[in-house]
Amino acid sequence: MKIKKISIENFRGIEKLKDFELKDLSLLVGENGTSKTSILEAINFCLSPYFLSGRIKNTDFHKGEDVEIKISLEFDESFKIFLPDWYTKQEVACDKVFLEIKKRDRSAPNKAFSDIVVASHYVLPNREKDNTQGWEIIRWTGTKFKFDERQLSFPVESEGLPKSFYFPKNRDKQLQKGFNSSVSTVFDDFNWRFNKEIRKIETGDNFIWENFTTQKNNFEANILGKIDEASQEKTFQTLNNKLIEFGLPKADLSLIDCNAPFDSAFLSQKLNNLDLPVSQLWSGVEMMISLLFLETMAEISKEAIVILIDEPELHLHPNLQNNFINHMVSNPNTNQFLFSTHSPLFVKQTLNNENDKILIHCLKKENEELKEIELEKRVLSYVSANEINFIAFGLATEEYHNELYNEIEYNFWNNANNTNSQHGQVKFDNEFFNTQKWEPINSPFKGEQNKVTVHTYIRNKIHHSKENGGFPTEQELKTSIEKMRIFL
Repeated sequence: MKIKKISIENFRGIEKLKDFELKDLSLLVGENGTSKTSILEAINFCLSPYFLSGRIKNTDFHKGEDVEIKISLEFDESFKIFLPDWYTKQEVACDKVFLEIKKRDRSAPNKAFSDIVVASHYVLPNREKDNTQGWEIIRWTGTKFKFDERQLSFPVESEGLPKSFYFPKNRDKQLQKGFNSSVSTVFDDFNWRFNKEIRKIETGDNFIWENFTTQKNNFEANILGKIDEASQEKTFQTLNNKLIEFGLPKADLSLIDCNAPFDSAFLSQKLNNLDLPVSQLWSGVEMMISLLFLETMAEISKEAIVILIDEPELHLHPNLQNNFINHMVSNPNTNQFLFSTHSPLFVKQTLNNENDKILIHCLKKENEELKEIELEKRVLSYVSANEINFIAFGLATEEYHNELYNEIEYNFWNNANNTNSQHGQVKFDNEFFNTQKWEPINSPFKGEQNKVTVHTYIRNKIHHSKENGGFPTEQELKTSIEKMRIFL
């Protein structure tokens, strides 16, 4: 199951974004301030059913104004929810999640402190309301089960609704114990399975449990034995003497919690004889391990997940970036990925893959309004990182100018009617560039006064800067590049 569309109103820098489409792999490309991170976090909020009110700040409202934040997700398939109905449950097919957040008008009754916002967070059935009051289901008895948005509010029992995992620029969140992190999800499950087996042992062969307890005590005693007795006595004997004075039982030091032994577990890599926590590796590798760990979890549990990554290229050298995006593009599983990126390498590799399950959004802000630039309207005959940098970030480079100039020149010389000659350059300028009625300018190239177009003049300044008074300015490059793009 995948998110098909997202709509956002009044969230941070986004005043209105309607029916923003997503696919299996979607990339958000654009300059800083184009709300790429806001789109990721809006999705994460919408798929996080707990503790939302405490996570929203005044700055999350558009321009800090008294407006309502509205975020809605529409899925390409229906998921199930189960509503309690006396001693049974009613199954409802839903395909949307809706989140509305507004500032609180007054404090909650009988509370000294209140959350600054009120959140309405619910799922919506895949059909229109049956009447103004909501929806109806006919029970097997023939009576009507009626429900509205209140019964559909989170937390609600569901099946098939994807779970989101968000990697902000601080990569270590998913590999630390904490709410909704991938490691917590797995380790909590391992603790549950451990306790399940222990309950079997306790009701069965008690010798096995006693043997396990003995091994655990011996292991802890072996570790504690590496600390001198004087230090132990100084610390714990002093503590226990004070506890006895208060009439309280003594306290012992335990290294493993038999009720939740995986609470102290961590992912590690071996470095000689050391167990080096993954959190101490460089953040690029940490993020890769987290991501592949999540994929493995999803495959085992057969659950759909949405992975959101803010700038996955951070701290990844080009080879790892290459491996990362190739893995994403070729990934055949049911997970959905949404990234924001400033990496032309990511975009280039994605564009090189003709796959209808991939979508690139190139975002731009114009007068506070979020718009899209079509990356598909490239003019070169191949995918160029320099062209991506110009379209997405407005970066005019000498390399891109050379590529455009060579593209036109190549097309000119490969035209059967234009054979190379002594005056080929003049012919090239006149026949190709002057068809657009662009004024030729004087070029002091090699000391000769040749009438050439601005494009040839800039090209000569790039390749022969000494004879042409230095390299071209950024504005000269941009002007020439834009005209050549129009021509092509």
